Amino acid sequence: MVTSIFDDIKNGFRLGNNLLRLIYFIGGVFLFFILLKIIGMMTNGGYNPPWYDFLFNSFRLNGDINYWIYRPWTLITYAFLHSGFLHVIFNLLILYWFGVILADLIGEKRLLPYFFIGTLVGGLVFSLAFHFLPSGFNQGQFLIGSSAGAMALMFAAATITPDYTLHLIILGPVKLKWIAFVYFIIDLSAISMSSNTGGAISHIGAALSGILLIKGLQAGYDLPNWLYDILNLKLPRKSNKIKSKIVSINSKIKEDFNQETKLNFILEKVRQKGYESLSQAEKDFLKYYKA
Repeated sequence: MVTSIFDDIKNGFRLGNNLLRLIYFIGGVFLFFILLKIIGMMTNGGYNPPWYDFLFNSFRLNGDINYWIYRPWTLITYAFLHSGFLHVIFNLLILYWFGVILADLIGEKRLLPYFFIGTLVGGLVFSLAFHFLPSGFNQGQFLIGSSAGAMALMFAAATITPDYTLHLIILGPVKLKWIAFVYFIIDLSAISMSSNTGGAISHIGAALSGILLIKGLQAGYDLPNWLYDILNLKLPRKSNKIKSKIVSINSKIKEDFNQETKLNFILEKVRQKGYESLSQAEKDFLKYYKA
């Protein structure tokens, strides 16, 4: 059974899309540190050994710029550390739900870049809050968790399709814009009422980055291709004729779906605001699609 589970995870990571890879990787890092902690405590009388604390602290974000300026990777790696099972599960669920919606609307290649940009912005905002918030706020010195990147994806999705409806188990159908709004209010109230003020502020900063990325995309401004190449995970895959053919067919289907989704978005914009409201890139796409 264990072998079968590991085979499924390995194949899912190797053959899945970037969203699934990200989720598998975050979950794998969480399990890795859990196992390390158990081993360390068993060999250190039930206490965390110094080497474990050193390793964990090497990847979490310290809000003090005098610390992270010498460990710049922590502006990203903090997103892969979590404090407990509920923490990681909650973040992974948000990543999956809103990542799927966003990938359908703007393409899979933008998911990881948007996640990493949201993570980076969240970390920088956290550091700014650490240095400039009055001491009476419960800012906290350290930041971990993928919630900043997840918030960027959530607010990006809510910006591009605010009326998209999710069917929640208890509440029933709820539009995406109201889910994002509730999260914003929770974080806003947490600034003054929570022991995690810095985390709440980082969420708001990341959410703003998600909104701005979509607004820029709608206006015809996209991230440069070289940045997509850097921020997207491109793992080698075993190749054979059958698999190559399947990948080619899936890519063609996905490309057609993404183009049709973009066309519907542009046509809806024309219906609501008129043709002159389109950016030059949207007009060019419309001419190309009609041709």
